[in-house]
Amino acid sequence: MEELKKAVEEAMKMSEDELKTNLPPLMDQLKGNVGKLMEAVPDLIPKLMNKMNEIDIGKFVSEAPELSSKFMDVLWEGASILAEKNADIQNKLKSAGEIGVNFEATDSPLKGHLKISGGKISGGTDLLPKADLTLRGPTKVLVGMFAGTVDPIKGFMAKQYTMEGSMAIGMKLAPVMTSLTRVIKGS
Repeated sequence: MEELKKAVEEAMKMSEDELKTNLPPLMDQLKGNVGKLMEAVPDLIPKLMNKMNEIDIGKFVSEAPELSSKFMDVLWEGASILAEKNADIQNKLKSAGEIGVNFEATDSPLKGHLKISGGKISGGTDLLPKADLTLRGPTKVLVGMFAGTVDPIKGFMAKQYTMEGSMAIGMKLAPVMTSLTRVIKGS
């Protein structure tokens, strides 16, 4: 685990181009080990999100879609673990009920989903066949909603992204996203 911890720390210092070369094997090592690594590096997910904010995420996803997909899988694994450990998020997840959301970038190949079910949140890089909501917008905006740089409600009102589906479901999702974002940011 110490070796993996060191590799993550080194990756956080890399340039965007260096990440494209060095991140694939690291993501393969991280997948399935995020929980253990989060015990050794409690701020792992905030560090990963900060790194995403430092780079041109739209360009990164366009130039390295497979790597971006692996990166998103690791982030979802970590976000799910963080949500399970947070009582506030747990309450909001239970209140939200069952929700499936697809998101699709309008300027890159980024796509994916999040699902709230049974008081848990999960996500992935594929689309749900029947989503309650579909969010579309620029990559930076969609990622920003998870990274905490874009408020889901203010972003929608400012037409930074579009939403197809029930506004009522969107309003159930907003408090979950706001709380999850706070935890992901490490605040």
